[in-house]
Amino acid sequence: IMISVGFVSTILVFLDTETNATARQVAGPVSRADLVITTQDTTLVDKINTAVDRVDGVDRVEPTYSTYGSIGRSGVELTSALPDRLQWQGLDAGRWPGEGEIAVSTRLADSAGVSIGDQLAVSRYGEDSSPLRVVGILPDSTSLLCGLSDQAVVAPGWFDPASANTVWAVTLDPGADPATVRQAIESAMPGASVATSTEYAQMLVTDLTQGVDVYRAILLVFGAIALLVSMMIISNTFTILIAQRRRQIGLLRAVGAGVGQVRRSLLGEALIIGAIGSVLGVLIGIGLGAAGAAASGSLSAGLRLPPSLAAAGVAGLAITVLAALVPALRTSAVMPLEALRSAPESTRSRPIGMISAIGSVAVLVGGIGLLVWSFQISSQVLLVTVAGSFLLALAVLMAAPVYVPLLIKVLGVVPARLGTTGRLAAVNAVRNPRRTAATSLALMLAVGLIVTLQVGSASVKASAVNGIDNRYPVPLIISSYDKPLPPGLSGQLAAVTGVGAATEVISAEGTIGNTTTDIQGLAPDASMVINDLALDDHTLLVGPTQALDWVTDGQQVSLTSGDVQVPVTVRISRVADSGPVTTAATVRALDPRAKLTGIWCSVPDRTTEAARATLEQVNNTVPDRADVSVGGSLAESVTLNEVLDALLLVATVLLGAAVAIALIGVGNTLGLSVLERTRESALLRALGMYRGQLRAMLAIEALLLALVGALVGILAGIGFGWLGARALLAEMEQPVVFAMSWPQTALDVLIAAVAGLAASVLPAHRAAQASPTEALAEV
Repeated sequence: IMISVGFVSTILVFLDTETNATARQVAGPVSRADLVITTQDTTLVDKINTAVDRVDGVDRVEPTYSTYGSIGRSGVELTSALPDRLQWQGLDAGRWPGEGEIAVSTRLADSAGVSIGDQLAVSRYGEDSSPLRVVGILPDSTSLLCGLSDQAVVAPGWFDPASANTVWAVTLDPGADPATVRQAIESAMPGASVATSTEYAQMLVTDLTQGVDVYRAILLVFGAIALLVSMMIISNTFTILIAQRRRQIGLLRAVGAGVGQVRRSLLGEALIIGAIGSVLGVLIGIGLGAAGAAASGSLSAGLRLPPSLAAAGVAGLAITVLAALVPALRTSAVMPLEALRSAPESTRSRPIGMISAIGSVAVLVGGIGLLVWSFQISSQVLLVTVAGSFLLALAVLMAAPVYVPLLIKVLGVVPARLGTTGRLAAVNAVRNPRRTAATSLALMLAVGLIVTLQVGSASVKASAVNGIDNRYPVPLIISSYDKPLPPGLSGQLAAVTGVGAATEVISAEGTIGNTTTDIQGLAPDASMVINDLALDDHTLLVGPTQALDWVTDGQQVSLTSGDVQVPVTVRISRVADSGPVTTAATVRALDPRAKLTGIWCSVPDRTTEAARATLEQVNNTVPDRADVSVGGSLAESVTLNEVLDALLLVATVLLGAAVAIALIGVGNTLGLSVLERTRESALLRALGMYRGQLRAMLAIEALLLALVGALVGILAGIGFGWLGARALLAEMEQPVVFAMSWPQTALDVLIAAVAGLAASVLPAHRAAQASPTEALAEV
């Protein structure tokens, strides 16, 4: 209860604190303005200052600019310096910039290696860089969302009003009515939007934090999974508690306690446990949320405790009471004569009922039917697959009391060969199929979800990378659209670690039919970069998109430049997606002055870490010019892999909470089982079993429970992960490539096995410490 409620509370506290910090950051530039003016009508940009300044009640109107630019190859968000009356933040060092000057964030100064007084080349995207002198150091952004890009402030005159994002901050005369002035501005400037600074800030926060709401929803789904696993463990624990207390309950019934009183007592116990666990969980969540916010920097804007924390606590309390409800109802079956029985009721195995069996089969058939249907349709594939997968998963969970004991018996053959200890462990593990299934189910659910994410992510990644490679056959393309690339650059790139080969690409302007375009020429060694390249001096490769407008596959055309004409045969190829491609000899025949405008490279090792390192070295090798770009399939696949790896890491860590809860359930089950089998353990000790053998027996039991839960979860996760990836890609009309990480899967099994053994330590210690004579003396 404490772990699951703490997990949900951490999410709520952290994201609300982040949202608050984001609101403070984006509202800063307009926080001291009375009104804010925005417009999408570019014809009004030059008129707003003059027109608004004439409105009665307006003291000042100040345009503020923002745009995105670059410093080297790093993106930066640039905003205009504010006058003192609008300034909302301080500087860590230096002063605010004037013309030809810039103030940069601490992180940007560190990454660029500059300090106050240094020159820094800054450019708007697509333009040449201009040197600015660093005169100030800004504090870094205080939230994750506002810290996605580096920050810098420059003088307003540096911006191009035609391309910058412009917002006008309006301050009013003392005593002026904001509503009246707002209406007057709207009348004077139709087409402009006027809002108070608070309204404008809220609009920005809403737009910016839509991602936070998505993250909150996704994370709370994982929280719900943790709560579900907790509910299963709590229900199982109370079931075993009732079995353990059967004689106590029987004696209470014998002295006059009614069924209702016994049930209320048990539910009251659940209420108290749930309340304590929920309160502790909320407190832990507040602490962890504050720690996370401190790490991200958003805590400096203040810790936020959302009202939904109370809902998290109530949810923890509710699942505890609901989980205890079914076991409490079973107390009616405990009669006074139970106090005289020597055999515990919980050790008697009850087979799965006919109704449950029929229900499981019906749900299984329904799930399989929906999944088969999902392969036949072309729309709503994901929705049908999710519905079918849900029914199939439900059937797997419902049928657990049947197949889990069977699997344990199969796995139990191995320890049974090790001697009496192993045989006893295998038999004890299946003495109560329902208990065994309930214990394994929680771990099965947690591991299954983790493997589903791993397989789904790996399959989506492999499929997407395969699609990227098909669209962009060249892994790495360095191109210049203005000046020629320096000679010798291809040799430098070929020497970069991770680059297999590099080939030069020249280009010249030519005409195909009525279309004039740049034609690229590949060097003779281009086949080292592109596999199965079919190209000669009389072949022209044209991309599929261009072929729709210009030519058709196999068409005979002439390349023309001035008086020179070269007949070629058109072939459709993805190699030419960036423009028509032929050989370098043909391009030089068209124009002997053809320039070196591109270098194509192969990259044999496409794993995320290696590809990222290669891409970074290539970026450091190519000229630091605004007209030079680095593209190809490698950059896109690295970005995709990093996003998917990050999502997978976050999801795996989050589901780790569910695994931890499931393993606590294994420990609880073994611990209560030890208490239930006290006399049995004592008898085994009296017959000569050593303490070490007793510990080994319980460890093998825990290992069997953990391995079965993990193995079923892995098998189910592989299937559901592939189904999910297939459905998602079917919606995008892309083929699916099955992929999974066997090392990751083996690690999942190893973790489950080690954790299962760890869960058996305390119960085994208690069992081994029991005195045989004292235990056998109990009547």
